[in-house]
Amino acid sequence: MESLQYLPARPDNAVLCAMEMQEAMVSLREYLKENNLPEIQIGIGVHYGEVVLGMVGNESRMSEVVVSPVVNEVMAVESYNRVSGEGVILSEEVVNNINERNIFKMTLIKQKKETPCTGYKGRLYAVEKSVTF
Repeated sequence: MESLQYLPARPDNAVLCAMEMQEAMVSLREYLKENNLPEIQIGIGVHYGEVVLGMVGNESRMSEVVVSPVVNEVMAVESYNRVSGEGVILSEEVVNNINERNIFKMTLIKQKKETPCTGYKGRLYAVEKSVTF
């Protein structure tokens, strides 16, 4: 059996992927509108942290299980899109671990007392690309 190797996490790639997903939605929305189909909106939350991933079951049926408080936190970050109206939201942990800061323009989201992001205690940021590829 091969041993698993640890690959360093790259929040930069996750943020770029989220932004490209939002860009792809522009084309999809045009297609849906041209074909009289319902419009789709997506909100993406990006969080960073360690999780434990395991497989349970037997040879005929396997399932993955993820254990970590980070899972609940990322769900809270993503769900805050409905309140903020931002397309992509980053957690403070993501912002602190981005290597290529010049690619992104990150803006602190000011949470209101009446609509806080419950389930996540850190700061949240909206993000845009600051360069064109």
